[in-house]
Amino acid sequence: MLAAKRRQEVLALLEHNGNVSVVELSRTFGVSEVTIRQDLTRMAQEGLLCRTHGGAILNKSTSSELFLNVRARRNMDEKVNIAQAALDLVNDGEVVLLNDGTTTALVAQKLPARKNLTVITNALNIANELAGLSSVKLILLGGQYRDVTGAFVGPLVLQSLSQIQVDKLFLGVDGFSLKHGVSSPNFLETEVNRAMIEAAQEVIVVADHSKFGKDTLYQIAPANKIHTVVSDNRIPEEYARELARIGVKVLLADKEGRVIMRYHAQK
Repeated sequence: MLAAKRRQEVLALLEHNGNVSVVELSRTFGVSEVTIRQDLTRMAQEGLLCRTHGGAILNKSTSSELFLNVRARRNMDEKVNIAQAALDLVNDGEVVLLNDGTTTALVAQKLPARKNLTVITNALNIANELAGLSSVKLILLGGQYRDVTGAFVGPLVLQSLSQIQVDKLFLGVDGFSLKHGVSSPNFLETEVNRAMIEAAQEVIVVADHSKFGKDTLYQIAPANKIHTVVSDNRIPEEYARELARIGVKVLLADKEGRVIMRYHAQK
């Protein structure tokens, strides 16, 4: 088993049990205790768990940061519909920025329907999706790679972002609350997402209903820094209306990816 896959399984066990031991993991995966300790140390450095004597416990403040392919299975239908609705916001010839995420990856799959796009991303899976397409000029922001999200982060990414301006940012988030705005469980990703917002003329959050009313550890930006939200129709109406009241346009997609409800920003 590859190390990345093993660490993914370790995180799944932590989500289920709340704790793991080095001895048990060594037996489960058929590798040495030294290898398991190395896995746990790396995961602790990424904020995914807290090391204990002989094992690890779940870092509850970052427990929402599951591996990409695990998150991709959650609310899949809604995410597909959101991505289809988001495509209507993209015009031929624009410069589009995408952060890592399962919903932004689905938006990326739709982008070849537009012509002469420049797409910038820090997500390896999105870059792989768009690489080689004649309709897309692809720019990958390189830096320190994070297994859990498949994203590049760190000073090199931040430096690149400080030198560009884009038409639109499609931003996937882990949490979005009226009080604290959009948030992420990882500080390195938060830094990148903040820099992306500064580089964009329009910030569009693409997120299914499960992300709303939820806070994670680090605030990316307050809610009023977001221009548009594209989500599914399971957001409570009063929540969508409050977002519109503070200046955020809200678009809700149906099962065909069509926008069925619009809440226009009131400022």
